[in-house]
Order: sequence, then C-alpha cells, then structure tokens
Amino acid sequence: MKLQQVSENCFAVLNEKNRVCDANSGLINRGGGVVIDTQSDLPHAHKMIELFGKVWPAMPKRVINTHEDGDHVAIRKVAKAKGSDIKY
Repeated sequence: MKLQQVSENCFAVLNEKNRVCDANSGLINRGGGVVIDTQSDLPHAHKMIELFGKVWPAMPKRVINTHEDGDHVAIRKVAKAKGSDIKY
C-alpha cells in the first residue's frame, strides 16, 4: 500500500498488488476529514489509517462508502475500537 497526493487536500491509499478484495481509499483532509471507501480487513484498515495519519492526525469525522462490498467497510470495526464517532 502506498500514499499518493491527488490534490492539495485529497490523498489516496492505493493497493498496488490488485488482488481480490484489495481496495483503494481516499481522504479529504478538510472539514473534520472524510475517508472514501475503507479496506477489506483490519490489517489493511490499520495500514490505511497509518498512511493517512501522515497528512491528517485525527480519525476522520465521516466515511463515504461507494458501495457495501466487504473491501470497503473494515474501518467501522477499527473506528469503534478507537472510540470514534464517525458518521457513515
């Protein structure tokens, strides 16, 4: 996984291996932070948070899932464990 800046306030975490269930995620680091699509499992979700943490120090306030497939929703478990009040 790697972090890539897309624009001034927009970043992406890209899964380069393109395996089944690999997902790409986005972060808009304004207005409390918004993550677009999360990851397929907890290890990937933790890595995504670690990478986004380089440009946004807090948990995001909102998550937008473009669809409900398993490769986009793992952050719900991570956020709950960290006591986040993320809005979906």
